[in-house]
Amino acid sequence: QGSLVLLHWRNLPQNIESMNARCGIVSRTGFRLSPAARAMIETLVAVDRQQVSVAV
Repeated sequence: QGSLVLLHWRNLPQNIESMNARCGIVSRTGFRLSPAARAMIETLVAVDRQQVSVAV
Protein backbone atom coordinates (compact mmCIF):
# COMPACT_ATOMS: atom_id res chain seq x y z
CA GLN A 1 0.00 0.00 0.00
CA GLY A 2 1.34 3.44 -0.93
CA SER A 3 1.89 6.36 1.38
CA LEU A 4 2.63 10.06 1.15
CA VAL A 5 6.05 11.41 2.02
CA LEU A 6 7.41 14.93 2.43
CA LEU A 7 9.48 16.06 -0.57
CA HIS A 8 12.63 18.09 0.02
CA TRP A 9 13.26 20.67 -2.71
CA ARG A 10 16.79 21.08 -4.06
CA ASN A 11 18.46 23.33 -6.62
CA LEU A 12 15.73 25.97 -6.68
CA PRO A 13 16.63 29.42 -8.04
CA GLN A 14 16.83 32.32 -5.59
CA ASN A 15 14.02 34.26 -7.32
CA ILE A 16 11.50 31.42 -7.10
CA GLU A 17 8.64 33.79 -6.15
CA SER A 18 8.83 35.53 -9.53
CA MET A 19 8.99 32.37 -11.64
CA ASN A 20 6.15 30.65 -13.48
CA ALA A 21 6.19 26.97 -14.38
CA ARG A 22 4.03 25.03 -16.78
CA CYS A 23 5.33 21.69 -15.56
CA GLY A 24 7.63 20.10 -13.05
CA ILE A 25 9.83 17.02 -13.04
CA VAL A 26 10.08 14.67 -10.08
CA SER A 27 12.63 11.87 -9.92
CA ARG A 28 13.53 9.36 -7.25
CA THR A 29 16.81 9.76 -5.42
CA GLY A 30 19.22 6.93 -6.15
CA PHE A 31 17.53 5.85 -9.39
CA ARG A 32 18.78 6.65 -12.87
CA LEU A 33 16.45 7.99 -15.51
CA SER A 34 15.76 5.86 -18.56
CA PRO A 35 16.84 7.15 -21.98
CA ALA A 36 13.17 7.84 -22.74
CA ALA A 37 12.78 9.89 -19.54
CA ARG A 38 15.92 11.90 -20.33
CA ALA A 39 14.64 12.54 -23.87
CA MET A 40 11.29 13.71 -22.48
CA ILE A 41 13.04 16.14 -20.11
CA GLU A 42 15.17 17.51 -22.95
CA THR A 43 12.01 18.00 -25.03
CA LEU A 44 10.22 19.80 -22.17
CA VAL A 45 13.19 22.11 -21.65
CA ALA A 46 13.40 22.88 -25.38
CA VAL A 47 9.67 23.65 -25.59
CA ASP A 48 9.90 25.83 -22.48
CA ARG A 49 12.79 27.80 -23.99
CA GLN A 50 10.75 28.39 -27.16
CA GLN A 51 7.79 29.66 -25.13
CA VAL A 52 10.02 32.05 -23.16
CA SER A 53 11.74 33.45 -26.26
CA VAL A 54 8.38 34.02 -27.97
CA ALA A 55 6.95 35.75 -24.89
CA VAL A 56 9.90 38.16 -24.54
